[in-house]
Amino acid sequence: MFYYEKARSIYDFLYGADNIHSVVIYNNLGGLYEQMGDLNKAEEMCLKSLKVKLALNGGQQDNADIARIYTNLTQIKLQQNNIEDALRFI
Repeated sequence: MFYYEKARSIYDFLYGADNIHSVVIYNNLGGLYEQMGDLNKAEEMCLKSLKVKLALNGGQQDNADIARIYTNLTQIKLQQNNIEDALRFI
């Protein structure tokens, strides 16, 4: 986790906040938190990733990165036994 945060701070310094590299890092952190069982933090990171990516993509959702984020969010919601919310991301 330390190295993800370190990489994110370097990318933020180089490219400013909310850059494409942050999208990947936030999504990866979401996966890491999911693996660790911290589903609330995992969801938070994935939603952060989605927000940045949508902003960078002009609100368009037809993108492979966005599909990966939605897949991660679906898995998190399923683990939380929240089927209704999981269906929103499919």
